[in-house]
Amino acid sequence: MGELAYFALGSLKAMRGETEIDLGQAKQQAILAALLLNMNQSVSVDTIVDAVWSDRPPRDTRNTVQTYVSRLRRVLHARGSGDVLASTSGGYLLRGDPGRLDVTVFDRHVLAAQAHHRRHEFTDAADRLRAALALWRGDPFSGLDGPLVDAERGRLRERKLVARELRAEVALAVGEHTDALAHLTQLVSEHPLRESPRGLLMTALYRS
Repeated sequence: MGELAYFALGSLKAMRGETEIDLGQAKQQAILAALLLNMNQSVSVDTIVDAVWSDRPPRDTRNTVQTYVSRLRRVLHARGSGDVLASTSGGYLLRGDPGRLDVTVFDRHVLAAQAHHRRHEFTDAADRLRAALALWRGDPFSGLDGPLVDAERGRLRERKLVARELRAEVALAVGEHTDALAHLTQLVSEHPLRESPRGLLMTALYRS
């Protein structure tokens, strides 16, 4: 049947091969998000409740979480795939390859690009940044809320900005000043109070 792949750089999606899985309503997806962000680790019911509902939990929290997890287990399970979503002492554990979550892939590309940049390997850095930014389909975990998702969304937005700024630095380093100028003009327009792209834009204007 194929291993599951997960996509969170946009609306939350799960795919098995070419087939998209129906992940249900928003709270159910938020529970999956909490498990995804702690893949292969046991997550307690209390942690799930805090992550999804914060200070306004449902009346019967444990039964509510159990119901949503049961539904997720049913849709994620495939014959021969083993127990993808397992019960643990006091919580639940989502098994899988973190490399099949686009958030993990994005972070790895950005870290690799930063390492290439430090070594002045600008072509490799540009390739990694191109691959990282191509993964984005919209706002991370679009349509979902809760303290954990909100915090991760903020972290990913910042990492995307870092990647875009580094992309401009790489373009300037290899003499692609016109491309860097266009990219930085857009970035400054979107984030007028951010200092780094404004400084890079001044450099791009000077070199152009």
